[in-house]
Amino acid sequence: METKYISLASGQHLSDIFPEGIPSNVILHKTLCGIGATTLEINAPRHSIIIEPNVPVIKGKTARHPEVLGVFEGISKEQIADYINSRSGFCKIMTTPESFMRVRQALLQTRLYLSRDFFLLFDECEKLVQDVEFRSRITLPVNLFFQCQKKAMVSATPIIPSDPRYEKQGFELLKVVPSFSYKKPLNLFQTNNVFTLFSFVLQNIPAGKKICVFFNSTSGITKLIEREHLQSESAIFCSEDAASRLRSQGYTASENLTMQNGTAVLPRVSFFTSRFFSAVDILLPEGQEPVVIILTELYTAPHSMIDPRTETTQIIGRFRNGVHNAYHIMNNNPRIETRTDEELEEYLAGAHKVYHAFYLAYEGAETEGESDTLKQALETVDYARFVYGDCEKNTFMYDNAYNEEHIKALYKEYDAVHDAYMEEGAFEVNWKQFHLKFSDEQRKLLETPQVSKTRLNRLAFRIIQDLIKKNGDLHVMQLHELSERFSLIINAYQILGPDKILEIGFKDQDLTQAVAVAQSLRKERAPGVIAAVRQQFNEDTWYSTNDINNKLRRIFDDFHVDVDRRGIARKIQLYFDAHPQDKRNARGWFLGKRQ
Repeated sequence: METKYISLASGQHLSDIFPEGIPSNVILHKTLCGIGATTLEINAPRHSIIIEPNVPVIKGKTARHPEVLGVFEGISKEQIADYINSRSGFCKIMTTPESFMRVRQALLQTRLYLSRDFFLLFDECEKLVQDVEFRSRITLPVNLFFQCQKKAMVSATPIIPSDPRYEKQGFELLKVVPSFSYKKPLNLFQTNNVFTLFSFVLQNIPAGKKICVFFNSTSGITKLIEREHLQSESAIFCSEDAASRLRSQGYTASENLTMQNGTAVLPRVSFFTSRFFSAVDILLPEGQEPVVIILTELYTAPHSMIDPRTETTQIIGRFRNGVHNAYHIMNNNPRIETRTDEELEEYLAGAHKVYHAFYLAYEGAETEGESDTLKQALETVDYARFVYGDCEKNTFMYDNAYNEEHIKALYKEYDAVHDAYMEEGAFEVNWKQFHLKFSDEQRKLLETPQVSKTRLNRLAFRIIQDLIKKNGDLHVMQLHELSERFSLIINAYQILGPDKILEIGFKDQDLTQAVAVAQSLRKERAPGVIAAVRQQFNEDTWYSTNDINNKLRRIFDDFHVDVDRRGIARKIQLYFDAHPQDKRNARGWFLGKRQ
C-alpha cells in the first residue's frame, strides 16, 4: 500500500486539510487524537455512516451532535428508516459494527442506497484487528465496506490489515505528520509488583486531582478499590453486563459517563476497562486535567497487556483538554509463551490444512452420520475462528494472531516495552525500574485457594524476612499489606524470631500457641514485675508454696499479667535459681541466686 504524507501545522484540524471531507479509498493515519476526524465527517456535505467501536462513543458524539442518529442495541430498523426518510439535509448515522446490518436493512425501506449514496467511515480501525478475537461480529460490515463506492478508515494508531481487497481497490495510507513537537510526557514504571507501585503513585498525587485508571480487569479493579479503601470515592466504567454485576456487589459502576453542561462528571478516582480505551471523548472542565494511570499486571490479569504502539496514545488522547500527568505501571513475565512470525505462520498453515481436509470431507459426506460428525468437528475446533463458513481465511483473525504474539513478546523481554515506546515516538518517556522483595507472582500464589495455609505461611515468612531486611517506603508498604492477612507470621517473627519459627514450623495452631507463651513470658519478665518479686523474696531463703502462690498472685494482679493460676508457684523459677524443697510437712521452694 502506497504511503503519502500530509503536513499538519500547530492549531490545524483535518477540516483545514480536507474541507470537503476525507478522501475515498484511504486509511487515514491521523497520528494525533482530537484533530477532528469524526467532526469532519459529520460536517461533510454528503450522506455518511460512521462505524464506531463502542456504544459510549456514539452516545458521547450524538449528545454533542443531535443531528446524528446513533444506532446500537434498542434502536430498530424502523426508527432508522424514519430518520432517513424525514431528513431534508444530509443523513448522518453513527453505528456499532454489530448494529450495522440493521442500518443496511433499514436502507431497503428508503430511497437511498448504501453502496452509491453513502460515505462509509470506519473509525478507530485498529479495533478490527485488536478486538476480533473476542468480538467476532466486529467485522460484519467489512464485506459491504468494500462494496461501497466511497469509503475510508481512520485512526491515530491504525494497524494495517492484510486483507487483499485494500490493494485490489487501490487504497492509500495517508499519514499526518505534525510540523510541531507533539510528544507527551509519560512515566513508564516497570516493576515486579504493580499493585504496590500503584499505591505509591496514588499516595503522591496532589490533593484534589482527578485520577483516571485504565485497567482491563474488573476483578483487578475491585481488588484495588478494596485495597486502597476507595469505595466511597470511585466509580467503574465498563460494559453494562459487568456494571450490573458490580452494582450488585456494592460498587458504583456504569456503561456511560455522567455529563453536565457538556463535560464529564467524575469521582476522585475513575476506573476504565477497554471499552473506554479509544474513541470516547472525556471532556473535563478547564483546570481539571486528570492524572492518568495505565496498569498492566500479567500474573492475575494477562489480558491487561497494553499495546504501547496504539493503546497508550488512544487512552491519553481521550482527554481533549490534556492530562496533568500520565503513568504506565507494568510488569514482565519471562515465562509467557510466544511464537515468532515464522512459527505462527507454520502453525496456522498446519491448522488450515487439517481444517480444510475436514471441510472437504464434510462437503463430500455421503451419510447423515458422516455429515453431522464432521460438522460438529468443524464447529468445535478452535481454528474455526480463523475461517469463514466457506473455509476462506479470516484475514482479520490472522492479523489479530500476529498482533497478539507481537504484544506478548514485548512483555516477555525486560526492555522491549520501553523500546517500543521509543520507536513509536509519541512520548517523552521517563523510564524507572522498581524491583521489590514481594512480587506480583508471589501475590498470586498467596491468593491461590488450593494452596495449604501451612505452605502460604512458609512463603509469607520468607517474603517478610526479606522485607524486614530492606529499607524504604515501598517495602514498608508491602509489609503493611502482608500484615493484613499474615499478622500471625509478622507477630511470630517479632516475638519469637526467625530461628524459633523455623524450629516450630508453620502451622497456625503451633505458631499461635508459641506466640501466646512467649507473650505471657514477656509480661512475666517485665522490669516492673521483676522489681516487685525481688522486694518480696530474698536469695538463699526457703518459702512455702502457699506463701509463694499468694505473693506472686498479688504481683501478677497488680501488673495485669494473665497466667494460669494452677501451679503458680512454679513461676518463681523465672526469677530465682529455685528448686522444690519440703520442710516440716510443708511443701515449698528454696530460692538461690536471682535470675
